[in-house]
Amino acid sequence: WRAAKFYFMVGLPASFEEDESSAIVEFLLTVRAETRMSLNVNVAGFIPKPHTPYQRAAQLTEEETLERIMAVKAGLRGDGFKIGYHAPFLSILEGIVSRGDERAGRLVLDAYRRGARLDAWEEHIRTDLWREAIGAADWDVVAETCRARSTEERLPWHLVALGLSSSKIADASPAEERPAIQTAFSQPARPGEFPEEKPSKDSPAWTRVIFAFSKTGRAAFISHLDLMTVMERALARAGYHARFTEGFNPKPRLEFASPLGLGVASNEEIAGVDLWGWDSETSFASRMNSALPAGIRVRRAMAARQDASVPRRSLMSACWGAEYEIGAKKNTRLLRLRATGPSIRKTMESEGAWRVEPVVRVRTFAKGRADEPVSYFDAFCVPEASSDLI
Repeated sequence: WRAAKFYFMVGLPASFEEDESSAIVEFLLTVRAETRMSLNVNVAGFIPKPHTPYQRAAQLTEEETLERIMAVKAGLRGDGFKIGYHAPFLSILEGIVSRGDERAGRLVLDAYRRGARLDAWEEHIRTDLWREAIGAADWDVVAETCRARSTEERLPWHLVALGLSSSKIADASPAEERPAIQTAFSQPARPGEFPEEKPSKDSPAWTRVIFAFSKTGRAAFISHLDLMTVMERALARAGYHARFTEGFNPKPRLEFASPLGLGVASNEEIAGVDLWGWDSETSFASRMNSALPAGIRVRRAMAARQDASVPRRSLMSACWGAEYEIGAKKNTRLLRLRATGPSIRKTMESEGAWRVEPVVRVRTFAKGRADEPVSYFDAFCVPEASSDLI
């Protein structure tokens, strides 16, 4: 290898009172001396986030962050190093949004009214407008954003329950000052509450649910990433509690068989979710449909087979392809496309002119035993289905 890229954070809780700059410089000089590789280095300030062990930690101010970053940059002058960094002021703005209360909402609204737009792009952000809004606020924005929170302090997000499946978030404070980590739970959490510490003997385990839904009308213009958010919110509104991933940023175990192109409608999309407290197929469809926006409707749902002796297979890896209806009115035709073959896309016939035909995904197929197209419900839910698809 002739080049390598390194990312560093300054102001991490474990070394908050120390200046990490010299350690970073010493490490990178050693790497450069022993490998002779070109090193691209990016440095950013640490931003505490809600629902993480460091949610109460202090954050460096803009000046403190910049001082440490500049020390790294000064220590790595010369050939072989390319230094970049995240603007410390942007880290402060992220900290305001990350842990702010209702006052942060008013601050964002004030900045918007002053003309702040497209703030996710450094080339467009108007830092002068944000500084004006911060200066005009009736509270010490920077001090409040950067201060550490005590373990007795009620945090603005205390009513938001993630429903973690393996542990209760423990603050990164001395062991004697923090609550014991919980290992499992038997009942879903309600807002502001955490589940029981241990599951009862009769408590149901989580269930992998496979469901089909339609996506029509204006909903066809909901992107795949936004669709994931729509489904997560619908599950919460419907009163379901999804099983979460166990990483640093827990997310619901929600998956889709085949992401749909923007603007393409569908009569059958396939998705799956791991749920605590699964009730029935009919109830799931009814409760979800009462919480989903217009154009998205759950058509069918079934509990998947679960066999601990067989590795779990994702819906996407089992996708054979889909069947599409192309054309309008009487001039329609059906087309089956493999997931690994050609795809439905826009076609430009000439400069500025697009060939447009109505397209609807009719069905989505899983791979059968002989690589033939089969229903996802047959492949994942019916007892006679091949177990290697579960």
